[in-house]
Amino acid sequence: MIKEEKKEIIFEGSPASSGVAIGKAFVLSWELFEIPHLKISPENVKSEKNRFRNAIKNVKKNLYKEKETYVKLYGSDFESIYDIQLGLLEDIVAIENVEMLIENQRKCAEWAIEETSEHFINMLKDIPDEYMKQRKEDIKHIGMKLIEELVGKKREGLEKMNTPKIVIFPELDPTQALKLDKTKVLGVATDHGGINSHSSIIVRSLGIPMVIGLKNLTLVTKKRDPIILDGDSGKVILYPSEKTKRLYTKKIEVQRRIERILGTFINLPAITKDGHKVKLLANIEFHKNLDVIKESGAEGVGLFRTEYLTYNRAFLLDGDSQFEVYSSVSKTLNPLPVTIRVFDLPANFFEKDYFEPVPIFGWRSIRYFMKNPKYLKEQLKAIIRASIYGNISILIPFISTIDEILFIKELINEIKKEFKEKRIKFAAKIPLGIMIETPASALKSEEFAKHCDFFSIGSNDLTQFTLAVDRTNEEVYKYHSSFDPAVLKLIEITINSAKQAKIPVAVCGELASNLFSSLLLFGLGVEELSLFPKGIPMLKLVIRESEFDFIQKVSKDALSLKTSEEVYNYLKDNFGNIIDKVKTDLNIS
Repeated sequence: MIKEEKKEIIFEGSPASSGVAIGKAFVLSWELFEIPHLKISPENVKSEKNRFRNAIKNVKKNLYKEKETYVKLYGSDFESIYDIQLGLLEDIVAIENVEMLIENQRKCAEWAIEETSEHFINMLKDIPDEYMKQRKEDIKHIGMKLIEELVGKKREGLEKMNTPKIVIFPELDPTQALKLDKTKVLGVATDHGGINSHSSIIVRSLGIPMVIGLKNLTLVTKKRDPIILDGDSGKVILYPSEKTKRLYTKKIEVQRRIERILGTFINLPAITKDGHKVKLLANIEFHKNLDVIKESGAEGVGLFRTEYLTYNRAFLLDGDSQFEVYSSVSKTLNPLPVTIRVFDLPANFFEKDYFEPVPIFGWRSIRYFMKNPKYLKEQLKAIIRASIYGNISILIPFISTIDEILFIKELINEIKKEFKEKRIKFAAKIPLGIMIETPASALKSEEFAKHCDFFSIGSNDLTQFTLAVDRTNEEVYKYHSSFDPAVLKLIEITINSAKQAKIPVAVCGELASNLFSSLLLFGLGVEELSLFPKGIPMLKLVIRESEFDFIQKVSKDALSLKTSEEVYNYLKDNFGNIIDKVKTDLNIS
């Protein structure tokens, strides 16, 4: 009997970590056991509360043990992930809520934990904020750990995987992410999750391809099903045809060949055939594993996101600890430049009881720090102290008024004056830059340029704010296009303002990571592009095989087009030829 071949199914998600993987699926699901919904008798209330308290104690013990193991392995960058979950196990309100359900409604501990978790998750579900999204994930994961402890069953883990596979999760717990072994995990796919969640950041830092937001992949995929994961496009292909397998096998071979070719000119600049140069810098989130920056050919760090240092409400790194992080990066990469962006966080991160329906448009970042400068001042002190060890710049996000820039400059001057009085050394020159990520900052960039040393365009937020599109909302994400003429017009205004003031301008959003838009930005006058290290080799190859005059002409012509589709297709038609020629010339097509 001939076995019928299953038809290829394509799932569309969001790329969270670049790269391609081909292999068999290994599915890890929440639904491996039924959560008991049992009523208890009045005389058993006390013993049920004790069961709950013992579960907390045992889960804590396991988390402390894991924390010690993985912090030793990966460094203090990941310490706060465990501190968050340990903090939830000590949350008085949550503990009282569970015990109240046990006592008043006679629900067993498992049922009470499930209901309490759902209650707190529902409280946060309508808040469109990345930090709150991560807290929802943490609440769900710690709830499941407690229930597992109570029922005496564990979700099947990666230890059951004997050969390298593509692992599929409903959601990836950050503590699970730390256990991923690159030699055994070919790729990661999830039904849910955020691009900037703890888990996605960890997977990226490990260099494992990942796609998120696949909705029901775990429901239709079985263990050992053939699967392809494309972390570049956000596609996952179940039951791929032989033709599709050949296509992706070739893509992997091409990527490996590119990496080998890179080694022959890794230290050469990104400069066109007719002598025009652009700096290619790396975006980083952690201060460990900095070797990848030099291995990629990056000329420094264009964006060091510092938010991970404060992921846990109960564990904010003090100034000395932050100084150790910034000085470590600076020393390791010296003399390469390192641009450190100060905390870009909402007010409800710092003030537990503060609530606003749309934090991304509200009291956040510089707006919060102007009224509560202590956190920012402590961070700036740490950065300025670290400046003596290398080539550090300071970057301020979410700027929309002159007053905000002047506030920052005054605060920095106060710190420098204090340091001089105390004979604390710091670099004579520490460039101060601002992020252009709101329409207001782009339209006022001519005036802003008089008060700072450089611009860094955050294309993700600039697109979101210009087009009124929440990029975390799956229903409207299709409207989020940085190729939109309105976005490009604001970028052009910013570039012209920087040129007029003779200050450099960089781009550090998704636009800098796309080959077509990177060339567009270069042609419009952007001097620095900051992207994930893995994307640098191919972009450098393309630039070194290009003519700037042609790039500039195509870029200027693209500004006259009317829709994002027209812009993208025009760039693809023109720059696609350059990219194809590069692949052919280097035998990587």
